[in-house]
Amino acid sequence: MYLNYCRGLRFDEAPDYMYLRQLFRILFRTLNHQYDYTFDWTMLKQKAAASAASGANAGAQGVSVGGVAGTSANINTPGKPSTKEASQTKLARIATKLLT
Repeated sequence: MYLNYCRGLRFDEAPDYMYLRQLFRILFRTLNHQYDYTFDWTMLKQKAAASAASGANAGAQGVSVGGVAGTSANINTPGKPSTKEASQTKLARIATKLLT
């Protein structure tokens, strides 16, 4: 729907931004997402900082993950996407359907 709308615009025609935002809001609600004020680029920076910190502390004894000694981290198994990654994949598939 989004792409069809955009393709149908003439060069001098202004888009209806409220309509386009509404399409994405409906998609967001359809997927039962909650706005958490966390953006993908924020998470990437946090992961990079955490991996840099854990890499620097890798040689130290008694390194704890998550700040508490003796606790295990919530680490995803390789090859298995996290819940957020799975929902983003699902969102991408639905967005693709909406956009065509």
